[in-house]
Amino acid sequence: MDPDYELKRIANVQTFYRKLLVKRLLSKWIGELYLGRRVKLAYFRRWLDRIALSRTASILEVGSGDGAFAFFTAHKYAPAAVIGLELNPVEAEGCRRVARRENLRNLNFVTSSIADVAWTDRFDLIYCLDVLEHIDDDVGAMRAMCRALKVGGYLLVHVPNRSYMETDGRIIAVPDEDAWQINPGHIRQGYTPDELATKLTRAGYELLEIQQTQGTPIAYAHKLHNRVQRVLVLRVLILPIIDLLTWIDRGKAPRHGNTVWAWARKHPDNA
Repeated sequence: MDPDYELKRIANVQTFYRKLLVKRLLSKWIGELYLGRRVKLAYFRRWLDRIALSRTASILEVGSGDGAFAFFTAHKYAPAAVIGLELNPVEAEGCRRVARRENLRNLNFVTSSIADVAWTDRFDLIYCLDVLEHIDDDVGAMRAMCRALKVGGYLLVHVPNRSYMETDGRIIAVPDEDAWQINPGHIRQGYTPDELATKLTRAGYELLEIQQTQGTPIAYAHKLHNRVQRVLVLRVLILPIIDLLTWIDRGKAPRHGNTVWAWARKHPDNA
């Protein structure tokens, strides 16, 4: 990972905090506006409903960004202890301020990378969403998360697929060395399901399930979103269509998904 990328991306706490307050207000009334995150959040909700967690679980998000998923988790598991781990201190501080404003005493944000924390056998669930493709030593990061999990604790990962499908069915592969041109900060374009499964196994996990998502319906959703994204009213008006296309996407495993989810558990041998 470029150590300066996250710091350059967002550099002012007060500006970030104000924007985050607006985002949080909008999300309470209409949900997430950004298409990719809205779709991901719909899948994330479903995964959490499947994962058996106590209400007082200890939960970590690696790469929490603007905290959207950490805030959601902290509200869903009100007695749980939720930590958002974020490399950018501006985002971490802005999220801490919003958490205090929302009186979320079960939520905290820590500035660090997963490689630099010394947590061991602490968490019941760790989730890492669209982060691994930014990390050069991705298996090392997976191992660090494995150390931080309790035995039997769960890891939930979401990454882009190594290739992506257009609405006309064309599948386009992007070499790793060119990935940053499409997605700034990427070390690699993404992972095939087999690549992700192999790396998780090497890192000490028992793989429970791997699933491709965001097939043709979401490709059409992106096409629609790109046409109206500059007009806020239109972005809001198409949200029911986005939700319908997400529902269709969730109903059947796609032939090729532009993203991959993996659900894994810390293997007892790694106790």
